[in-house]
Amino acid sequence: MRSNEIKTQRIKWIDFMEVIAIYFVIFYHGMIYSIDILAPNTTTTSYFLYYLQTILSTCVPLFFFINGYLLFSKPFDLKKHVFKTIKLVVLAEIWGAITLLILTLINKNSVSINEFLHGLTTWKQGYINHLWFIGALVCIYIIFPLLKVTYDNHKKSFIYFVFVCGLMTFGNIFLNHLQTVINVFLLNKNVTQYGVNYFNIFNPFRGIYGYTFVYFCLGGIVHIYYNHIANIPQTKKNIISILGIIINCLCIFSLGIIYSKVSGTMWDVVWNGYGSIFTLFNVIFLFLLSLNYQSDYSIISLISVNTLGIYFLHLFVIKITRPFLLECRITTNIFVNLVYTSFVLIVSLIVVLLIRKVPIINKLVK
Repeated sequence: MRSNEIKTQRIKWIDFMEVIAIYFVIFYHGMIYSIDILAPNTTTTSYFLYYLQTILSTCVPLFFFINGYLLFSKPFDLKKHVFKTIKLVVLAEIWGAITLLILTLINKNSVSINEFLHGLTTWKQGYINHLWFIGALVCIYIIFPLLKVTYDNHKKSFIYFVFVCGLMTFGNIFLNHLQTVINVFLLNKNVTQYGVNYFNIFNPFRGIYGYTFVYFCLGGIVHIYYNHIANIPQTKKNIISILGIIINCLCIFSLGIIYSKVSGTMWDVVWNGYGSIFTLFNVIFLFLLSLNYQSDYSIISLISVNTLGIYFLHLFVIKITRPFLLECRITTNIFVNLVYTSFVLIVSLIVVLLIRKVPIINKLVK
C-alpha cells in the first residue's frame, strides 16, 4: 500500500508483489471454508488446507517490505514525511469510524454513542482491528527519519539496528516456539509457550508490533543489494525460493499442529505467523519469485495503485456477500474461495475507482 507520491515510477515486480499481498489479505479475511484439525475424524484434506493457509502469513508483511524498499530508496523530505504520517493517522481514524458504523449496521447491532466511541478507541475486534496495519506503519514512520539518516550515512549502524530488532522480535518468538517444542517432545509436558519476553525490561520492542520494523528495514537492505540479487540466474532463484517456501510453510504448519493439539484450540497460522522467522524468509522468497514478473498488464498496475483503498473497503464487500456463500455447502471450498477472493478484489477496486472521481472524498482512498 503506497501513497500516490511514491507511485510516480512503476516498478513491475513491486506492482506484482502488492497484488499478491492484497489478494492474500482478502483471501484470509474472506475465507468461506472451515478447517478443523482438532476434530476426531480430521481428514488429510483438512491438514493440507491448513498447510496451504500458512503462506497467507506473508500478506501484511509484504506491504511493510515494499514500503521499506520504496522509502529508503528515495530522497527524504521531513516536512512531507510528517504530513504523510499525520494523514495516515487521520485516515485510520476516519476509516475506523466509517467501518465500525457500517459493520454495526450490517450486523444489525444496537449500540449507544459511548459504546461506539469505546469500540473506536479500542479498535474493536472483528470490526476495525484489521487497521492495526496502519497503526504499525505510523509507528515506523515516526522513527523513520532517524532510520533514513542512519541508512544514508552509516550502513553498519543501520544493519546493527535491524539485527537487534530482529533478535528481540523474531528471535524472541523463535525462542518461544523452541521452548514449546522442548516441552512437548523432550520434557513430555503439554505446555505451550508464545508470549514470553525473554529479554524482559531490556527489550525496547515489547508492547508494539516490533517485527514490522524488520520487514520494513529488510526492504531497505534489499535495495542496497538489489543489483547483486538481480544478477543471480533466475532459474536458481526460482528453485531456491520454491523449495524455501515449501520448507518454511511446513515449519509454520508443524508449529500450528503442536500449538493446536496441546492447547485444544485452533492456532491461527496467519496471525501468529506474522512474527515467525519462517514468514520472514517466505517474504524474501516471494520477492525473488516476483522478479520473474516483467509484464505490463494494466490490471496489475491498477490494483497496485489502489491497494490502500481496497484494503479499507474489502471488508464491506465480504460482510455483505460472504453469508450467502456460507449458506450453500457446495460453495464452501478452497476453489470457490479463490474465485470469491478475486470477486471481492475487483468489486472493491471498482468502488475505489468510483470514489476517486468524487472531489474531496477521493482523498480517503489515496
